[in-house]
Amino acid sequence: MNHKLKEILGLGVIIIAWILVIYILYLQLYPFEPLEIKDITLLNNQVKQGDMLLVNVNVCKNSNTQAIVSKNLQDGIVYALPSIITNAPIGCQNYISSTLIPKALPIGLYRLETVYTYHIGFRNIRISYITDEFEVIE
Repeated sequence: MNHKLKEILGLGVIIIAWILVIYILYLQLYPFEPLEIKDITLLNNQVKQGDMLLVNVNVCKNSNTQAIVSKNLQDGIVYALPSIITNAPIGCQNYISSTLIPKALPIGLYRLETVYTYHIGFRNIRISYITDEFEVIE
């Protein structure tokens, strides 16, 4: 009887190990899409130093997972802006994203890149968009 119990326990451990391996492979290989960006529109093509840049963003969120939202301004040099953590509700929505343009940012033409990073399973999924050019003025 003791030998039979060891066989059953050994088989159970092997089955559980295979289930775990299959689950990990699923998390690593499945093409998760926690967010779909449908459309982005720049609402102000000129913005003063210290004012808000407004972007109309049309997205569909497909999972109840929070995201780290990182933004940066690009003109050949990348100016990183502070990141935030957000957890918008599931579903499609149209919202206006506002970004404070630093007063010390040099005058010129820029693009805004926004990156949403979702941590799902053992990996990070990055979804991003870059706006059209806008001008920073005094």
